[in-house]
Amino acid sequence: MTAQTELLACKLEHLRRMRTYPTYSHDHVTQMTPVNWSQLTPEQHETLAAFRVRFSDFQEQLGKTMRAVVIEEEQAAEPFTAVLLYMEKLAIIDSKDRWKEMRELRNAINHEYE
Repeated sequence: MTAQTELLACKLEHLRRMRTYPTYSHDHVTQMTPVNWSQLTPEQHETLAAFRVRFSDFQEQLGKTMRAVVIEEEQAAEPFTAVLLYMEKLAIIDSKDRWKEMRELRNAINHEYE
């Protein structure tokens, strides 16, 4: 096994462990409906913060793993759109546009809470 393949295996195992965290937080966030942002309790703010951080971390690690796959497959890793197109071709993601929408949403939420 090459060093890159070992790294990829570690990244995939890490993602397997991580994937339950955003789902757990999402389930708690969806129980907060309807949401009146000005009347959130500290516990609700904590729930939203946990979801934001877990989603961001998972997406960041997934992006790094996708780049590692592309490098292992000797495909273009720059720009990141090339990575997304390759992942779309492999049916790892639905579409590069959907990934970008999720990334933009993630960035907007993160900047809102800075």
